[in-house]
Amino acid sequence: MPWARSSEAFDVLSGLPYHHLYLVVVGSEPHRDHVDLRNHLRASPIAAARYAAVKRELAPLLAVDRQQYVEGKSAIVTELLAQARAEAAPPA
Repeated sequence: MPWARSSEAFDVLSGLPYHHLYLVVVGSEPHRDHVDLRNHLRASPIAAARYAAVKRELAPLLAVDRQQYVEGKSAIVTELLAQARAEAAPPA
């Protein structure tokens, strides 16, 4: 693979509204994580509501400490990804 990294974040340009933009390489672990989480949230309103509640609680951190925001939601992301993959796994 020609990419040394599987994701890349970009800085916000001055004068633009706050946003977070990054790219992931198709097929990479970050890409699979995003797709699996997205699909699970679409399929499970309960999971989506739980995830939304955590993000709302952590939202004030976005303006002051993005790393703390990311760390704050890591537990629910890990839990929901595990659920998504368990539900998608073929029966043993």
